[in-house]
Amino acid sequence: MNAFLVGLGIPFRAARLALTTPRLLLACLIPWALAGALSYFLIQQASQASLMLLGWAATSLGIAIGGFLAQALEWTFAFLSWVAGALLLVWGAAFLAIPFADWLSELTEPLVEPRLSPSTSDLSWFSRAQWRRFRMDAAKTLVSFAISILGMVLASVPLLGVLGPAVIALGIAFQFLGYPQTRRDEGVALSLMAVLRNLPLCLGFGLILLPGFAVPFLSAFLFPIAVIGGTLLYGASRR
Repeated sequence: MNAFLVGLGIPFRAARLALTTPRLLLACLIPWALAGALSYFLIQQASQASLMLLGWAATSLGIAIGGFLAQALEWTFAFLSWVAGALLLVWGAAFLAIPFADWLSELTEPLVEPRLSPSTSDLSWFSRAQWRRFRMDAAKTLVSFAISILGMVLASVPLLGVLGPAVIALGIAFQFLGYPQTRRDEGVALSLMAVLRNLPLCLGFGLILLPGFAVPFLSAFLFPIAVIGGTLLYGASRR
């Protein structure tokens, strides 16, 4: 139970660090800009898709939609499209911001208690080690996406629905715990093992972030905070 409570508090610690540490705040600006632009694009596209679906239902299926029903359906499709756009942002931004997320994690490491041992591999931007890490982070993003899709499927199944948010939360924890692990050449298998060994800690961390990631534009703000939090989570998992 204590580990779960620690996990719940990590995103708040991360936000405080980001807002009170000038170098972290500056490092957040690029991921915020990338995530914000991607968020706007995805939500715009999702909104257009929802309106097209509404028009198709009215014409192709011969459904007479008007008045209050039309307004209710429009609001429902708009809400679902915004949520879908926000969730897609998490994985899309994770791909686009991999180099900056790794750098943000590196800047956070000296602030972790107990102090993390430094990465010993070559960290230059154009080294083979760094490109290998980029590929490793991309693979972890795909695995996180698959875990989250599994959670969405479970959420739609009667009796298993309660497991859906928990699985998605663990997928989020896996994604952001992965950045400091990748810096130490710990691949997908080791990241999965770390989540399984620290289930209450990772569950608390992911559950706090999950509602925010489902809110358009707030998810763009949360992305770098989650990277900082994932580094703090890594330190907590090694105590």
